[in-house]
Amino acid sequence: STYTLKSGTSMATPHVAGAWALLKSRFPSASVSTVLSALVNTGTQIYDSRNALTFPRIDVDNALTSINDLAKTWYLAEGYTGEDFSTYILIQ
Repeated sequence: STYTLKSGTSMATPHVAGAWALLKSRFPSASVSTVLSALVNTGTQIYDSRNALTFPRIDVDNALTSINDLAKTWYLAEGYTGEDFSTYILIQ
């Protein structure tokens, strides 16, 4: 068995796909924008001195926590938006 060093986008792709699959398996109803936002906004910022740019490195644990916290958040809008209501909540 031999080992070799690989890098670049072809090596990043399986890691991103795996992180995405993990988030979707934990939160199957999460939208594409929710998962993408969680991966991008919770990553560790890494500075690339070759081009003076900073990019997030995926932090799956932070992304999971981010979506979990979002799932606990309720957004209420005043007004009627549909045919009927299936759930009523009382706010006191």
